This record gives sequence, C-alpha cells and structure tokens, in this order.
Amino acid sequence: MAGLNPDLFEQLSTAIAQGKSGYATSIVDTINSELSHALNFKHWWRQDQHFELFVEHQEFHLDFMIRDRTGRTYSFDERSGGLKYFLSYFVQYLAHVAKATQEGFSARPEILLMDEPDAYLSSSGQQDLLRIFEAFAFPQDPAVPAVQVVYVTHSPFLIDKNHAERLRVLDKGRHDEGTRVVANAARNHYEPLRSALGELVAETTFMGGCNLILEGASDQVMIAGMSGILRRAKVPESQNLDLNDISLVPAGSASHVPYMAFLARGRDVDKPAVIVLLDSDEAGDQAVAKLRKGGPNGKQLVDPQFVRQLRDIAGLQTDNPGGVIGIEDLIPLDVAGDAVRRYAAEFVTDANVDLLKLDAESVFSASGGTLERVQAAVRAHLSKQDFHLDKIAFARHVVASAASSDVPIAAREKLTANFSLLIRELAALQRKALRVQSSELIKDRVNRIRDRFQTDHPTSAPRESVLLLIEEIDSQLDESAEADDVRSVMATWVRDYSLNDAPREPIDDYPAFLESFAGLPYAGVTKVQTT
Repeated sequence: MAGLNPDLFEQLSTAIAQGKSGYATSIVDTINSELSHALNFKHWWRQDQHFELFVEHQEFHLDFMIRDRTGRTYSFDERSGGLKYFLSYFVQYLAHVAKATQEGFSARPEILLMDEPDAYLSSSGQQDLLRIFEAFAFPQDPAVPAVQVVYVTHSPFLIDKNHAERLRVLDKGRHDEGTRVVANAARNHYEPLRSALGELVAETTFMGGCNLILEGASDQVMIAGMSGILRRAKVPESQNLDLNDISLVPAGSASHVPYMAFLARGRDVDKPAVIVLLDSDEAGDQAVAKLRKGGPNGKQLVDPQFVRQLRDIAGLQTDNPGGVIGIEDLIPLDVAGDAVRRYAAEFVTDANVDLLKLDAESVFSASGGTLERVQAAVRAHLSKQDFHLDKIAFARHVVASAASSDVPIAAREKLTANFSLLIRELAALQRKALRVQSSELIKDRVNRIRDRFQTDHPTSAPRESVLLLIEEIDSQLDESAEADDVRSVMATWVRDYSLNDAPREPIDDYPAFLESFAGLPYAGVTKVQTT
C-alpha cells in the first residue's frame, strides 16, 4: 500500500543483526516517511490534524504505533475501537485493487455492502468515513473503476446531505405487509429521515464545525435544495455549501436568532463557528441590533462580519417592486406559479389552479412579500379566502420547480442565479468563520510557551525570566474573556512571587509556581466549570 521496496526490510534486518542502530533508525525513518505520504492521513481524519501512524523497530520486529495531538505515543490496544474500525476501513480502501475478468476486458463491477458501519465511530469519525465511501464510488483517477457503495445506517452522521437523491428509506410494515421503500425520500432534504432516524434535524443542532443560523425551516429547505441543484449543475465547490460540513439551523423566527446564537456560543469557552442570515425587514433589523448589542453582560455572541441580511447580497433580482425582503423574493413568479400548482395538487383536493397566471402587475398591486402576495393571488383566483400557502411546503415545491421543464428556462436561470449569489456569499463566510475558529486556541499557545520555559528552567528561574515570560504570553492573547482570565492569573504571579523585586534573584517556591503555570492554559475553562 505504501509502495515500499521490500529490500528495505532485508536491509533493516541486516542492520539490526549487525548492531548498526543508526543505520536501522535511518531505514525506519524512510519507511515512516513513505507511509505518511501514502496515507495522507490529515486529509481523511479531520478530527486530529496531528494524528500519525508510524512504525518503531524492536529487537526482531516492527510495531505499528499511533501519535496524536497530545504528542504522546500509543499502541493500538490503547486506542478506542472506533479508531481501529476506521483504520481498517481506510486501509481496505487504499489497498483495494479491482479484479479484472479476462485480459482485454474491463474490470468486473464491484459492490461494497456494509451493515451499520457507524458502529463504534464518533460523529466526526462517521463524517470521515463518509469521505472514504465517496472515494470508493467516485475515484479521482479515471483509470480506477468505481465501486458501488450500499450501506445501512441509523445514524444521521452517515447521511450525505448533499445528495438526497441517493437515500433509500425503508419502512417495515406490519404482519404480512412486508418492507417497502419510501419512494419520495429524496424530495425533501430533511424530513423523510425523521421517522427512519427517530429525530428531527433541528434536534441535531450544532453538529457541524460551522453553523448557519436561519430564521425558519423554509429558509433551510430552500438553501439546502438549491445547493443540491447548483451541485448538479457543476458549480465549483468553493462557490457552494457542503451540507455535511455546515449545519443549517432554523431558529423559528428572527426574534429567536439571538437566543440561538447564545445557545451556540454564549455558554462555554470552546465556541463553534456561526454565521447568520436574516431577512431585510424590521424583525431582521431588530435581530441584527440584538446580536451587535450582545448577550448577557453585553458579551458579543457573533462577530458582525459573520451576519448578513438579504439586502447585503449584491446583484439579487426580484419581481417584487418592494425589493428583496425575504428569501421568497428571490423566486421568479413563473417558478412560484409552478410551485403553487404542485402544492395544490398535493394538499388542496378541490382547487383548480392549472390556469393560474401570476404577473407582477396584478400580484404586486399591493405591497408585501412574494409569498404573501402569491397567496393573495391564489385566493382571488379560487375565490377562497381560507386558502393557505404553507412556507415550508411551498419552499419544497420551489426546489422541485427549479429543475422542471414545465418552467420557462429564463425563470429557472434567474432563480439559480439568485441562489448562486446568495450561497456563494454564505460559502465565503463559512470559510472565513472556520479560519477564525481554527486559529490556535489560547491553551495551545500557552502550552507551547510553557513547555519551552520548563525545558530552559527545569529547577529554578530568575524573576526577570518570569516577567519576560508574562510579556511573551500576553503578546499571544487576544481581547476575549478567556484571554482576560489568563491575564488575571498572571497578574497574581507578579504579586505572589514579588517579581518586581530583585529581578536577578530566583523565584520563591518554584514548584508552586510551576503548578500554577500548568493550570494557566485552562484558566477560562476552570472559571466556567460548575461543581
């Protein structure tokens, strides 16, 4: 799998037998270098970018070992079953070679069948496994035959949200009814999984490394659905949302968005990345004001650079003379009309909207958003004032209409162009938010400085060295509350150890200082822990 020359092992055996430990170590270094290159583990195991699989030579054999972000070395027996399962899947993928039938014929088609492969794997580990399945089914090398992957799962983390069309939901019937395939599982990117998984997507809030907080579930359906359409149109991945890497979180209304941000970022030291999209109406303006004002004690929950209202997206077009206020204003009337016909066919048995024509002049004869005005037009057409156009169902049918040949091409292109601009902006925000989040945590920075200081001063240190240490750590801190907690602890050092007195003298009670130093990176965590 690593492409190693077998002669290396013969040379290693000879070097060990002859007692040439330096040469043996050099050969092992070569093996580990090739192994690291072949595995490229950072690409596959996203939860620990420092993870390393390597070999150590013992007297007569090689041992596979693991090193992780802690810098410590472990044997396989000391690691979880989930990691070992993942490694077994990963190695099988790298070692897999398609078997040809006969010379001159193409490789025999292969199917990979797996029964609940999520066993023992954490949620992030399952997302990593999903990428392995994708690589099996869609190899980058055109010369490598694709392998059809079929697996059974009860886990929401092994559902590829980018490709709802691949889902097959099975419903077990009673008695002699047998098991049936839910035919319309792919029509909605979220709801068909509720009965199969036993939970709503909203109940798995903040699963991802980045979260997009939206006003309502209709926004969630529209963005997820149009993201899939853009993906099928081969829009570059950098201009689209990977629904497996971002959680679309409906708050229920604009007024609930600040509280949802508080739930995500206001209660712990480690905060997930969050971006926010709001309508350009009064409720959206109020939510933006609350987010800027901050949560408890005025603490800002979401940086304003990660908050967008629809009016902030340049280039959006709408048939609504009032402009783009809500997400429904991005829908051309020709698309909205087709979606209404689909909606009526599904929900309204006595309504005939086949002849319904929506033109801007009549629909927007009064002010209001596109959804509100389209609903009024349908009521007038049917002479039914109790007709209700549900936002979520309408959004689902808009996504279906976006790919329908019954809708004029110009209208579909306008809809796609609008959501392409919106989703491109959200994707750029997501990348920026993740970059900020992935910046080294305070504890990582302080720990590195601490390790170096203790190496330089194992048994004692002059007071001036500690003052310089405080200065160095302070230069690495930002203006966050966690950084203030670290500064507060260091301020006590100046007083408790009389650092400003006789700078050349060694610090008193050095072991006590080292103990305090060891807890410094976790000052923020310690402060918020409950007993």
